[in-house]
Amino acid sequence: GVSSPLIQDSGDSFRLASDPHWRVERKYNVESLNPDDEGEWWEVTTTDGTVFEFGHNRSISGWYAMNSVQTVWVHSPDAGGACDGFTGDSCDKGWRWDLSTTRDTYGNEATFHYTQEENEFHSGDGGTLKEYVRAAHLYSIKYGQARVDFVTDTRCADEEPCGETADEFPDVPWDLDCDGSSCQESPSFWTGVRLRDITTGVWTIPEGASQPTWVDAGKWELDYAFPEPPQDDDDEGLLAKSYPKLWLDSIQRIDVIGSTPVTVPATTFDFEWLDNRVNHPAGVAAMTMARLDTITNELGGETRFTYGQTHPCTVEQEYTASQHQNLDCFRAWDLTQDDPPEPGIVMWHKYKVLTNTQDPMLPTGSGDRAEPITTTYTYGAPQWVEETGPLPPEDSPSGILWTEFRGQEDVTATMSSGDYTDYRFHRGLGGTYTLSDSTQVTDHDQLNGRLAEVSSHKSGGTMLSRTITQYETSQTASMSSDNGTQYAHWVAPDVVKTTTKGATRTDTSRVEYDYDSYGNVTFERLLGDNTAGEAKRTVQYQYYPNTTDYIVNLPGVIRLTSGWRNANNSAPFGDDLAR
Repeated sequence: GVSSPLIQDSGDSFRLASDPHWRVERKYNVESLNPDDEGEWWEVTTTDGTVFEFGHNRSISGWYAMNSVQTVWVHSPDAGGACDGFTGDSCDKGWRWDLSTTRDTYGNEATFHYTQEENEFHSGDGGTLKEYVRAAHLYSIKYGQARVDFVTDTRCADEEPCGETADEFPDVPWDLDCDGSSCQESPSFWTGVRLRDITTGVWTIPEGASQPTWVDAGKWELDYAFPEPPQDDDDEGLLAKSYPKLWLDSIQRIDVIGSTPVTVPATTFDFEWLDNRVNHPAGVAAMTMARLDTITNELGGETRFTYGQTHPCTVEQEYTASQHQNLDCFRAWDLTQDDPPEPGIVMWHKYKVLTNTQDPMLPTGSGDRAEPITTTYTYGAPQWVEETGPLPPEDSPSGILWTEFRGQEDVTATMSSGDYTDYRFHRGLGGTYTLSDSTQVTDHDQLNGRLAEVSSHKSGGTMLSRTITQYETSQTASMSSDNGTQYAHWVAPDVVKTTTKGATRTDTSRVEYDYDSYGNVTFERLLGDNTAGEAKRTVQYQYYPNTTDYIVNLPGVIRLTSGWRNANNSAPFGDDLAR
């Protein structure tokens, strides 16, 4: 999946902030199966013509009650607002549009069906109770003659059946559930269920039958717990308690084809407790939570993790609003009004994986147990920047929300043998820096998280190979907001240089790319080892885009030639090598 802010291009056309040149459109219909009063839904088309519909509730064969639009009653008195023209300037509007249909260019499609969880709240128009959808969960995916079904149970801490009290739902705000007499004055959004099992099925004629029916093929059962976290010595007050959270204990696979189901051993998940808060004075909880530390697979093999902080912070350290922090913690603004009596700075831990061990727990051919393989990770200084999302609360000091994590510039992964790989990442902090081959690069914001350089080394430090990637980037849209101007950018490799060190020589190859307006490679120029003077090659790609169905990434002609060529034909093509 992809997660990205949407940047309005024009009208109902949008771009992803990290723009892959997908077509993103806001659409409307007023059919009864769309509960949004304006019929709003979304369509995303990737460059190969695959369509993803969100909140449409329609497939090729017709309309379905997929429940893919989650709505809430809103009051919007502004002219041109969401409810302009509706009675009382109020209406039901979608707050989430779930994936309803995917369809490829051959007409093959999958439909996604949801169960809604409803709630009520007192509206501002005299206290009338308004019904809304507080959450929705997927219950079935159907595609051709196959389907996947998802079964849920209530999310209570006790064995079912359970009541409907807040104590039985320790990790969700069940006290915000409206029972008709005790209801909130604003909506809240949370789920009261958990996934119990997943079943796959096919439409076929069973053995001995004459008519087709749905037949189960495989099943996965999920088991949970609500482990009780350790408490502080001074946990008498409400805020001092770290509450249990739903934990996935195991997943067990059952093959149900045939007369006798076959159950395999469960994959299990174990954890360790880690505090979330750095500063938690008497009466305030450390918010201790479970973090995954061991996965045991069906054959008994284990994957183990250890956590830690390479740049820890302590309660005693002072943090000013303007400090550009390089520590494994971040600040947030505490709006709690109960205890402590007024808001203030809260410091939160950031944990990293320090080791990852793969232990097959199986014998080798000689009868000895196979040795586990451990990868150890070391990190450069972490970087946080000021939050660029929603505006901070009005009563918080300026610049206090340095909560956007930009990672570490350098990460080293060392194997049990001592061999290691160095990774160097862009973090989008601006300015320039120098890579190991003396290349100067600019750390543009839109490059955040992109790999700039990777190199592998023997345990003694000898470099075996290195790949450096420089990027081309272009702005594709901009949008004004309360947080300033937001931008969409397309990013792709511009130059990739690979160095390989052998026993007698070191070779460096170089590949350069040109692109069209859809982000397709049009020219790929290859140069062999620079020092050996190896021949140049150019690969040209020619496209015939279908803009109606948005099939724009399929090349019609691929031509390989000798020589160096670009889009301006500034260099001769040379001889055709292949076409």
